[in-house]
Amino acid sequence: MTNSFFQLELKLVRDEIERYKKRIMAMMDVETETARKLAQEGRRERALIVLKKKKLQSKAIEDSDSKLTQIEELVHGLETAAQNKMMFDAIKIGRDALVNLQKEVNSEGVECLMLDTREALEQQRCVSPRKLFIHLPSLGNLAHRLPAWSAASRVPSLRNSAKWTRTP
Repeated sequence: MTNSFFQLELKLVRDEIERYKKRIMAMMDVETETARKLAQEGRRERALIVLKKKKLQSKAIEDSDSKLTQIEELVHGLETAAQNKMMFDAIKIGRDALVNLQKEVNSEGVECLMLDTREALEQQRCVSPRKLFIHLPSLGNLAHRLPAWSAASRVPSLRNSAKWTRTP
């Protein structure tokens, strides 16, 4: 059975005890009035019996109040436990997610990535600027003069007419 079921049951019992307490209080009011009338009529013994009954009912109300307090404490305890469970589950999910991320990003993987990046930077520095330029098959021998031009856009006819290839 779920936690909410127990909470509902406890709240139903609490409501029933409150209704019982109201009935007893109503009966006590009636008996107090009855005891007054009996005392005025001179039937003192009967009035004492009614007052003793009222005292027993007063004791029942006190017992009901203590039971209500216990039930309220149980309801509060269940609500707190449910909140703690939800928080525990959230923490567990977060921890599992963190563990999975740590598995994916281990120190060896990071070191390999950093090493690859370093190697790529070194290769980039080693590549001469001449190897980066494009060779035009129709120009043949003039490819070494390309760095002297400030921009390839100055030769639009060559760009459109020639086939562009990169050097290996």
